[in-house]
Amino acid sequence: LNIPSILQDTVKKVKKNFAKLSDVAKNKLLKICEKKNCKEEPAEVKSRRNDILKAEYEFQKKFNPSLTLGEVESKFNAMHRAKKKFLEVAGLGSSVTPHDDGTFGHDNLLTETQSNSLISDLTELVNEVEETLEEVTGTATGTLGQVTSGLTGLLGKKKRNSLFFEENYAARWDPNVPIPYTFDANVALNEQGMVHNALQQISSVSCLRFQYVPQQPNTNHLYYTKFSTAGFCGLSYIGKVSPANPIYLSFTCPDFTGVVMHETFHALGVNHHHIRGDRDNFLTINWDNINPQQYDYFAVSDSKQFTSYGVIYDYGSIMHYNSFVAGVNPSVQTMIPKFDPASNTPLMGQRKGLRQGDIVLINKMYCKPPACSDANIYCGSWALSNYCTSNQWVGTNCPKSCGVC
Repeated sequence: LNIPSILQDTVKKVKKNFAKLSDVAKNKLLKICEKKNCKEEPAEVKSRRNDILKAEYEFQKKFNPSLTLGEVESKFNAMHRAKKKFLEVAGLGSSVTPHDDGTFGHDNLLTETQSNSLISDLTELVNEVEETLEEVTGTATGTLGQVTSGLTGLLGKKKRNSLFFEENYAARWDPNVPIPYTFDANVALNEQGMVHNALQQISSVSCLRFQYVPQQPNTNHLYYTKFSTAGFCGLSYIGKVSPANPIYLSFTCPDFTGVVMHETFHALGVNHHHIRGDRDNFLTINWDNINPQQYDYFAVSDSKQFTSYGVIYDYGSIMHYNSFVAGVNPSVQTMIPKFDPASNTPLMGQRKGLRQGDIVLINKMYCKPPACSDANIYCGSWALSNYCTSNQWVGTNCPKSCGVC
């Protein structure tokens, strides 16, 4: 598409955030590693990995009796490699070993394909940036403008969509048929009630429908199971995975119906709110207090894979983490709102219910007709920059993000 040049400034601002860590932030994290061993694997991390590995192995065995523990462990190893790659790109790879706890971003599971795709994207990013810099600096006429132009071109090669992993990462569910769900026998009736309630709340504000199936179906479905390990509320894959989506829940955290909605949103394909490409416009990340081994909690998502769909940033999104997560000192904030911190800090991490932005996002993802689609991954960013009415190209090519269909 022939994108007007005036829109490129927004693209550049959004692109630069992916896998980017400033020298100031990097030095702050390295300073933390002077006081703590950033390569040591704490006992509770090892224990959590073993617990999750066992649970995932037992679940997958229901569908593939010949499955080996090594095959499941291969997926966990791939997630850990992806976390290592983020640290490497951030310039921390030689000093920090990420927690190998069997998760990504604290409450996500990734398929091996998803992990390898992230690694590939990060590797491609590094290689292409290096090649572009070599080409530009190797010529006498090389200018900063040429570098910027080169980076703009190489970072926009792949078209992926929305604030969720798109089809090459994870499939979405068919909104035209009810999504089946069932329970493991370990989920008590009152706990099942929390899940029923959570799904009803999602259905009440969207086109999505969920169908309880007492017996485990042969088709793709959501499978809610009780699981408990230290510091755990829930765990889910991002997007529809085969043969079924396990959603692991402790049923012990406050506002647990909201926890169920958070994890179910992951299964529907929604990623965390605080890693949006524009999050640095709204949050100050306190790198002085972040555990470097949990860097994957904060690494901004790839702007080629994610868009806000024009949904305004909301500190109270049910997909946002709280402001103290992953702190070396748990009583000191790791994420601080740039606007009205007194009011917005308490909203962060809330699980009391869906916010209007959550509702708008899930409806844009699932409930628009096929003809209502954005022509470019950056439509969400342009919409938030008020180009929908001021730029004819955006108004015409970004109907979903601009809310005109």
